Amino acid sequence: MEEIKYNPGSFYGFSLHYYCGAAGHPLSFDEDEYYQMLSQANRMEELILNHRAVMDYYDPKRSLGLIVDEWGCWHQGGTGPSSGYNLFEQQSTVRDALVAGLTLNIFNNNCDAVVMANAAQLCNNLHSLYLAGGDNFVETPNYFVFDMYKTHQGGKQIKIADDFETLKVKDRADIKSVSASASINNDGDITVTFVNMDYKREKEVKLSAFGKSIGGAAEITVLTADDARAYNSFENPKAVQPSAYSANIGEGGVITLPKSSVVSVVIKK
Repeated sequence: MEEIKYNPGSFYGFSLHYYCGAAGHPLSFDEDEYYQMLSQANRMEELILNHRAVMDYYDPKRSLGLIVDEWGCWHQGGTGPSSGYNLFEQQSTVRDALVAGLTLNIFNNNCDAVVMANAAQLCNNLHSLYLAGGDNFVETPNYFVFDMYKTHQGGKQIKIADDFETLKVKDRADIKSVSASASINNDGDITVTFVNMDYKREKEVKLSAFGKSIGGAAEITVLTADDARAYNSFENPKAVQPSAYSANIGEGGVITLPKSSVVSVVIKK
């Protein structure tokens, strides 16, 4: 940062890499390991705030952006369809999808600090959106999270205030049971994305707003499975799929979040 300070305009951004890992087997983790992985993912916010604080000391006008261009889960090798033939290929479960949703919510809620963020690998690698081999091709649960969050694109952040309960995590920092972020686009449509990180219990979330009514027709998409260890394979490519439904959401309306789920709510103007 000292060097960059004396070379203004020479750089676009400062790159931050952070992966979660070492929280049980990627496909047969237990409840404690499930929460440990989500606790690791939740640390992304601390890293963003601490990095940006140091950068602000040298660059108070924020001419240099913070870029998180590698993130997600880094599991032990050999768990993908190629059984280790493809370097770093790994299978992704519902737990990985929750990490994706939680991390994207953190980016949304810190969009003043993060100018760009992307999963580094799209196919047959770490935290991938797709797995392919021969004539086979599947979307991982991570893919559906990205698809559900795309209505945030081009929007303006809406500040979230919540009173979600805290979940105790063994050997890790505690986490809130629900993560959320919200935005409004130029047409006035509102997107709210939730991650219910509770392993066993569904949550009911009441929506209300300051300064603007958020009631209206809504499209609600839910990504979950009976077991957080569920994943899509070449043999069972539809094991984890989102479901969608329409509803009228009034001011103070209640949304039900299934256990271990990612939920997108798009409220039309």
